[in-house]
Amino acid sequence: MYFVVNGDINEKILSLNNIVKKIDKESGSYFSSIINNENMECEIIKIKPSEKDTQTPHSSNEIYYIINGSGCIEINEKFY
Repeated sequence: MYFVVNGDINEKILSLNNIVKKIDKESGSYFSSIINNENMECEIIKIKPSEKDTQTPHSSNEIYYIINGSGCIEINEKFY
């Protein structure tokens, strides 16, 4: 899977496999930010089965897209 990121100056094509490899190499990290500007932030998060996302709520909305496996989200003590 590839992501095309249009920047102010140029366009970048990012490989999901390369992003996951980068996450694996970084000690203590389970995510990598691929877009971070005043309009949007996009991160790739790698979580193992039964592992929880330990991030705190963000100030902006988030979209979750599961690439492999399944997941659920808890909002106000209700699971979706």
